[in-house]
Amino acid sequence: MQGPEGVLPPCLRGDEEKRHAWEKAQRSRKRGKRRRPFAGGAMRLEDFTVAEIKAKLTEKGLRLSGKKAVLIERLREAERQEAEAASTEASAEPDPASEEPASAN
Repeated sequence: MQGPEGVLPPCLRGDEEKRHAWEKAQRSRKRGKRRRPFAGGAMRLEDFTVAEIKAKLTEKGLRLSGKKAVLIERLREAERQEAEAASTEASAEPDPASEEPASAN
């Protein structure tokens, strides 16, 4: 197996056991971290990779700079604002059942 630069690190060339452990770690790294779902199957933002969080920020047209914690907070704030806007919009719409029918004069 080759390293990230395409070469097996020199320190592993003579030691079969270390080489095997290194190859196993490389395969594991390629598969990525296994995520555990939150109770109910929902994922926590902390479980996502930075690339996945940035993809969500891009969809919403938000800035992509900052550490993972900053990105998560930015995404949560945007989701809070969207929820507030949706609830405000829903409460601003008149309820058709409560309106009285117009009388024909």
